[in-house]
Amino acid sequence: MNPDSNNQEKLTITWQIIPTKVVELKEWGKNPRKLLDTRIADLRRSIEKFGVAEPIVVNVDKTICGGHGRKRVLTDMGVKEVDCYYPSRQL
Repeated sequence: MNPDSNNQEKLTITWQIIPTKVVELKEWGKNPRKLLDTRIADLRRSIEKFGVAEPIVVNVDKTICGGHGRKRVLTDMGVKEVDCYYPSRQL
């Protein structure tokens, strides 16, 4: 067995989209982005007009990696479920 192929398998990630309840999504405490009210309002208008164009990216434990603002807007809008990108392994 080639040791490089084993390392390559550990690095390979596949993604799948899975509908997830918004209330199950966990905020990542170290999110560096500030959710300013003006940006949240802009995001809400965009979601109302176009829908959620990009699924929320989460880790296998449902911790948000990308999409904290979308989660906040969807929660405020009363949306119950959203498509999320899930990795094939823990990030």
